[in-house]
Amino acid sequence: MVIGDAAVAAYIARDLDNVKFAGQFGPAQPLGIMVKKDATELETAVRTVLDELASEGVLATIRNKWLGDLPELTVATE
Repeated sequence: MVIGDAAVAAYIARDLDNVKFAGQFGPAQPLGIMVKKDATELETAVRTVLDELASEGVLATIRNKWLGDLPELTVATE
């Protein structure tokens, strides 16, 4: 049995045939990128690039490359 954060477990399962994704242990938490409070130009640039990569399907391609067939996870809403 392997238990781990979804990204790490999926990465391991991608290369090991006897490891399968069985379910989500808990709600997924969004990842964030921190920049200095006064670095508004950097914040805008990072957000713009990530939004573009998401809308063009690049982030999904990267996710699939590294994590394989990991299903979409339920994200916590608090």
